[in-house]
Amino acid sequence: MIKNMSQITKIGLLVVLFAGSIAYAENLSPTTAKQVRATATSTSQVREEVRNEIRQMVASTTDKIKELRDERKVQMEQKLQEIKNKYQEQRQTRIAAYMEKMINRFNAAATRLETLANRLDSHLTNLETKKVDTIEARALLVIAKTKIQVAKDSIILIQPTTDSALQSIDMKAAFDSVKQIIAATQQTLKDVHAALVDVINSIKPGLNKTATTTPS
Repeated sequence: MIKNMSQITKIGLLVVLFAGSIAYAENLSPTTAKQVRATATSTSQVREEVRNEIRQMVASTTDKIKELRDERKVQMEQKLQEIKNKYQEQRQTRIAAYMEKMINRFNAAATRLETLANRLDSHLTNLETKKVDTIEARALLVIAKTKIQVAKDSIILIQPTTDSALQSIDMKAAFDSVKQIIAATQQTLKDVHAALVDVINSIKPGLNKTATTTPS
C-alpha cells in the first residue's frame, strides 16, 4: 500500500510540472510552443495511462482484500467446526462413561437379586425337608426369577442402543429409546426386589408344617 502511495505522489508531481510547462509555452516562439504542446499532449496520454494503471491497482487491491476477507471467513468457519466437533466428541465420551457406570450398577443389582433368589430357593428346599408348606413361596419365587431374567435382557440392550444413539445425527431424539430401556430396567429391578420380599414374607408364617397323621 505504501508503494502504491509513493507512485501516486510521483504522478502528481509530474502533472504539476507539465501543467506549468503549458503555461510557460504561451511565452515561447511558435515552434517551441508547438513542441511544448506536443510534449504536453504526450504527457496527457501518459497521465491517462497512469490513471488507468492506478484504477487497475485499486481494483486489484480491492480484490485481494475481498479474497483475504473470504479466506478469513473460511478459516473462522473451519475453526468453529473444529471446536464443535471437539465438544461433540467430549460430550459423547462423557455420555458413554456415564452409561457404562449405569450398566455396571444395573448388572450389580441384578446379580445381588439373583444371588438372593438362589439363597431363598435353597432355603425353601430346606424347609420342604422339614415338611413346611412352600407352595405359595415357590410360586412367588418363580415370578421373581422370571423378572430377574427380564431385567438382565433389558440391561443387555442398553449398550448397543446407546452406541447407536451416540452416532445419530439427532442424538437427543435417538436417546429417547435409551431412556425408555433404562426406565424399564429400573422398574423391573424394583419389581424383582418386591417379588423377593413377597417370598420372604410368605415363609415367615410358614413354620406351620404340613399336616401329618399319627398312627392309631
